This record gives sequence, C-alpha cells and structure tokens, in this order.
Amino acid sequence: MMQPPGLGTDAPNLICQLHKVIYKLKQVLRLWFQKLNTTLISFDFSSTKSDSSLFVKFYTNIVLFILIYVDNIIITRSSSLAI
Repeated sequence: MMQPPGLGTDAPNLICQLHKVIYKLKQVLRLWFQKLNTTLISFDFSSTKSDSSLFVKFYTNIVLFILIYVDNIIITRSSSLAI
C-alpha cells in the first residue's frame, strides 16, 4: 500500500488507518441479504412478521425454518427427512 500524497512523512514503514468504513463495504451485507431474501421467496419461503431474518416454508406435515444472522445460517425442520 502506498502512502497518500501529502502525508507529510518519508517513513516507509508507516501505515494508514481508516477512521470510518468505506460506504460501499457497508452496503455489501445489505445487498447479500436482499439477494438471499429474493432467492428464498422464489423457493416459496416466507419471512415472518416478528423477525424479518426468519424464513418459514410449510408443507403438508413438514415445516422448514431458516434463520439468517449476519453471516450465519441456521436451518432446522420438523422432520429429519425434510432437509
């Protein structure tokens, strides 16, 4: 990494520290969740009213649950054959 012009020092071992997050990086997780949300809805999952990151799909005797938390996904079901 090169030091930005006008840093005021010639020491090559100094590094630059960001004091705020770059805007586009903040949007990555939101876009990832939006894409996952669209994909799950296309597979007939529905988001719950109490938690927008919990998706549910109902079959005749089976219920599938998918919970999204930051970068973790938990999948559980009412029947061991469902997944």
